[in-house]
Amino acid sequence: MGLYSNIKNYFFPVAPEQVQVSVNKQGVAKDLRYQAIAPIIFERTRQDIQKWRDSIREAEAGIVIMRQRVRMQQNYLDTVLNSHVDACMRLRKSMVLQKEFDLVTATGEIDEKATELIKKDWFKRIIEGRMDAQFFGYTLLNYSDIINNELFSRDSFGNLVPIKVIPRPWVSPDRLKVANVPYNIGGVPFRDKTYIDEYGNCPADWTFYFSTPSDIGVSECGYGILYKVAIYEIYLRNLIGQYSTFVELYGSPMRHGKTMKTGDERDQFFADLVNMGASATVVTDIGDEIEFIESKSAGSGWESYDRFRDWLEKSISKMILGHADAMDSTPGKLGASEEVKRSLRVIESNDCAGTETDINLEVLPKLRNMGLAIPEGTKFKFRNVHEQEEFRMKEDASNKAAADIVKVLADAGYKVAPEYITERTGIPVVSASEAEATATAETAKNIKNLYEGL
Repeated sequence: MGLYSNIKNYFFPVAPEQVQVSVNKQGVAKDLRYQAIAPIIFERTRQDIQKWRDSIREAEAGIVIMRQRVRMQQNYLDTVLNSHVDACMRLRKSMVLQKEFDLVTATGEIDEKATELIKKDWFKRIIEGRMDAQFFGYTLLNYSDIINNELFSRDSFGNLVPIKVIPRPWVSPDRLKVANVPYNIGGVPFRDKTYIDEYGNCPADWTFYFSTPSDIGVSECGYGILYKVAIYEIYLRNLIGQYSTFVELYGSPMRHGKTMKTGDERDQFFADLVNMGASATVVTDIGDEIEFIESKSAGSGWESYDRFRDWLEKSISKMILGHADAMDSTPGKLGASEEVKRSLRVIESNDCAGTETDINLEVLPKLRNMGLAIPEGTKFKFRNVHEQEEFRMKEDASNKAAADIVKVLADAGYKVAPEYITERTGIPVVSASEAEATATAETAKNIKNLYEGL
């Protein structure tokens, strides 16, 4: 696409051509990451509260065609550099990525053969892309090759690489297009199933798009968790600079030198003082003095920085992981630990449910269309190991309580009907005499069979 076409498309966007789509074939398609996006540098800029507010105004422009996510995604590029934010994101994603999953039939049986097709690195990257949509608001994944039932993208040299994420500033969740440059209102429609590119492929077949619901209903897509996190991270980032200034002013003594020297000798004396941190040796005359003056006004001022930092990090943990102490809970502290586990379990359950829905609605149909042997009606499902363990523990506790009641009644001289115990616990129960009689009968039968066989 030439410069003239780009300019024309920017000012006079045209509707995509209506063309019949052909699917059900594995092959090669256009790689949007390198064939539809101009190779320009996306500038990182210093973020502050005003820019944070400007980004929401840009995303909520009155005219839909003018809405952009460029500033918002530019803000997120700095937000994710924060070590605490990054650790919280990795923990939340790992809770889903480490779970086992299967493809199950309508009757609930595991389709082992179909499951093996997707237990690959490329499918894990799809799940991770879906999880990233929770943070950034949306994710568009592009693949260009299907080889031996595995999905690949290509790099700028044409080499096969793992599935790629289309840079979010180039993606418009309101217009559902990939622009060749940020702020371009035209571009490649990645959800239009009637659009065919110059390679004869439909981009909708070769992309996976995950979005989040709009919190207030203004835009077509949510802003992601990072929008709420960003304001706290901006304060946290500024706090680091302020804390550094505090340490420079009050954390180390000031060097005070007195000399009668002039000219070059005075300059050398000053340079010796400046460099004393690296070389604590200096030659002076008899009249020269060097004094280290420590600040007596620092007091406990540094504590306010620590308290503010802790509060900011706890707020970020609460927004991402559901609990303020999710990243710093004390092992062995039962109360806090149980609250953290409960919060993380809720987050994990919601993320898994959302991921299952998106995989079943967005990913599996496209994989079938591309020729992967995934039967119709098969669904993606995580293994609910935690839920099963919790159910067993509750069941065992209930059965033990029932057994204690039966024992108390037996000790008091009463007899409990086996039918009641079976109904209450689900465990088949017979009396000891019946069990002994049954065992004796089985033994006699086995002996008889043995002698008859001789």
